[in-house]
Amino acid sequence: ARACAAAAKQAATAERALLTCAFGGEPCDDEARQRWGKASDDARAAARAAERQLALARTAAPEGLREAIARDAAAAGCAGDERRD
Repeated sequence: ARACAAAAKQAATAERALLTCAFGGEPCDDEARQRWGKASDDARAAARAAERQLALARTAAPEGLREAIARDAAAAGCAGDERRD
């Protein structure tokens, strides 16, 4: 759950920087826009991978542990649903 939350935070940071850059809040060049875009894409991919791992862990865990995994994932802001983008 921590890996998912960290990746989601990195994605949000990169997306904020990309938007600020793209819409003139901060001066930047094409290279910076590409760098922030890639950082955002990479972080989103990491978050999706962590969510898939959470879903797998939840599925394979004993009943009592499933609920704890789901609570931890929700507290971290990660649903553990691999279909979410």
